[in-house]
Amino acid sequence: MPDKFIETDKQWGQGIIVECYNNVWSLVLGNRNDNGIYKKWCYPQKHGKLREPWDKAVPWKVPLGNATEAIDRLRQIAKVIQGGEK
Repeated sequence: MPDKFIETDKQWGQGIIVECYNNVWSLVLGNRNDNGIYKKWCYPQKHGKLREPWDKAVPWKVPLGNATEAIDRLRQIAKVIQGGEK
């Protein structure tokens, strides 16, 4: 299944890419421009006291789990937004 881009800011072309990789669904920060849609990448911090950045960039994403887990977590997020759960 191809990734789906949901534009959240038309002025700047920013949005969310819904991605499935190795059966794990994720929400990835993305941008759209004249040449296409691109993932935003970051250098996460290493574990430990120094908190230095990793040597390798990774997509800036929130993994949600398999399809069943992802749907459940998105429902939880919707409840929080609607004010029913904190």
